[in-house]
Amino acid sequence: MKAECSPFNPLPVFLAVNGKPCTVIGGGSVAGRKCADLIEAGADITVIAVHADESIVRLAEKGALKLLARKYSPGDLKGAFIVFAATNDNEVNKAVWQEAEEAGIPVNVIDVPALCNFYSGSVLKRGPLQIAISTNGCCPALAKAIRHDLEDRFPADYGDYIAAAGEIRQRILADTNFDSTTKRTLIEYLVQQEYIDLYHASGMEAVWDRLRKISSTS
Repeated sequence: MKAECSPFNPLPVFLAVNGKPCTVIGGGSVAGRKCADLIEAGADITVIAVHADESIVRLAEKGALKLLARKYSPGDLKGAFIVFAATNDNEVNKAVWQEAEEAGIPVNVIDVPALCNFYSGSVLKRGPLQIAISTNGCCPALAKAIRHDLEDRFPADYGDYIAAAGEIRQRILADTNFDSTTKRTLIEYLVQQEYIDLYHASGMEAVWDRLRKISSTS
């Protein structure tokens, strides 16, 4: 049987949803995971579900999201920036898709590529680093497997180095003792494995000291 791939080739983007109203239809475990992602991204979340998982209820009690314990009704998507539908009712999913499409709101009916105009993908997060993998809806499990492979390539503390490298980059750019060519060269050093290893062994200042020594001898 042919895989149910997306009918279009999506444009890869990272969407800023901080403070934006995002609506989730459904209250199961899948919806709960989506809510966790949206909270991390700073979204203003409304969940509409007759029955919600305990994780969603707890988040609502903490004020992390708004929970409306009822069925979806037409008009519920008004003002939403993006919408996720995660119900086990095909008719509800289709109705959510139709309302969002008519209103021009990006919508993702989870696990139904034909009822999506954007995907979240399988995401590896390491601090500031985010790597999103998509198979265009053909085989989400393969995207997940690729993410697991990348977890070995980028261990949990990789994000720490990225944050430190960002700070060092700002130091380099602000240092008036470096000309533009030297600045570019020093920043390029930051991607080399020896500097990543030096950071993990001795910290950010050790990396910065070595770069300054290199610049003084070049």
